[in-house]
Amino acid sequence: MIKEKFSIKRKELALNIVQSEIQSVRKKDITKTAIRIYKDNKIGIMGKIGDFNEDELIKKAEENLNLEIDYPYEVTENVNKEENTSCDFEDDKIFHDEMESLLLQLKKDNPDFNFSNQIKLIEEETILENTKNTYLKSNSRYYEIMLIVKEKGSSNIMDMGFGFQAQKYNREEILKNAKKLCDAYKKPIESFEDGIYPVVFIQEDYLIKMKFFKDLNALIYGSGGSIFTEKIGEKLFSENFNLIQSKNIEDGYLGAFFDVEGTINKNYKYNLIENGVLKTPFTNKKYSKMFNLPLTGAASGSFDSTPDLGFTNLIIQDTGKSIKELLNGQKAIFVLISSGGDYTPDGKFGAPVQASFLFDGENYLGKLPELNLSSHLYDMYGKDFVGVSNDNLFSFARSNLAVMNMKVSKI
Repeated sequence: MIKEKFSIKRKELALNIVQSEIQSVRKKDITKTAIRIYKDNKIGIMGKIGDFNEDELIKKAEENLNLEIDYPYEVTENVNKEENTSCDFEDDKIFHDEMESLLLQLKKDNPDFNFSNQIKLIEEETILENTKNTYLKSNSRYYEIMLIVKEKGSSNIMDMGFGFQAQKYNREEILKNAKKLCDAYKKPIESFEDGIYPVVFIQEDYLIKMKFFKDLNALIYGSGGSIFTEKIGEKLFSENFNLIQSKNIEDGYLGAFFDVEGTINKNYKYNLIENGVLKTPFTNKKYSKMFNLPLTGAASGSFDSTPDLGFTNLIIQDTGKSIKELLNGQKAIFVLISSGGDYTPDGKFGAPVQASFLFDGENYLGKLPELNLSSHLYDMYGKDFVGVSNDNLFSFARSNLAVMNMKVSKI
């Protein structure tokens, strides 16, 4: 019998923002702990939020072996590793006061706009330890700014927004970028002509990668429901397109460096698509074994559930040029808000854009009308893939930009 303890402790200071001011403050300090018992290729689990009696959890986890939940996989063993990352804000009061000052300056710099939503300071500690000589611990502290921007007098719920997660902080850069957006919003561009344009997305944007999140899921791949099924080893995309499953802080990932099964990758990365060639879908231990695929360490799930395969962090590797170099003097469409876009099963892509700007690689030149984007997955990351910048919107936060040529039409 093998015993394993998995725990997540999350501290959170949340500032609720209304009309550019802190309206309320909420604090959380929650610990979630689960005991996993492995015996005869079965798993029994019992979890508790808050204070717990470990002996009682062990007893109930042992009893839950009677549920006959299969787990015929090797438990992570003989691995000991700890990672601790710091944040510019180590004190809650200093953070609160600085965000209050930031909001005051945002309001002063942009008097025609209101800022709302939430700002958070977060600390997460994740520990996995078992009786097979494994002890893994990750502690990460970071802040999150997610602001909705609304022009005063606008009938919209929101007109635009910006946000990021980071550990470093630079007030001047945040204020500068916000003012650029607000100033450009007040410069509408009406004379837009339909055509093919370079389109710029923040690389972290889920929209442009959603097909990969779905179709590179090993269960969907192995069951035959993926556009990529049976295409491992084929060159499907541009030579300079690399898609990586990453738990590396350098890629903007601020969670634990191991998955919920304790799998750790070299440099905390696993290449899924390399130089345009499909290498593998992302997997946990179950689907790696079921479909004879490499184990990429993408197990996820609730703290007290059987490890499964769900969301994992996918990043597009930068292609070695700045955004100015990628655009090479061309004017581009910078997509800020696009809601409602999707891919068809065969890879066709379409998305309405609610907020976008004409962009020269440095400045937002004016607000564009609502637009439609259309393309195909193999074109977006094939012949029409321009690249991903090696510079960022914010020097202190992972916010590099992806550029691809697309058909764009006015709604």
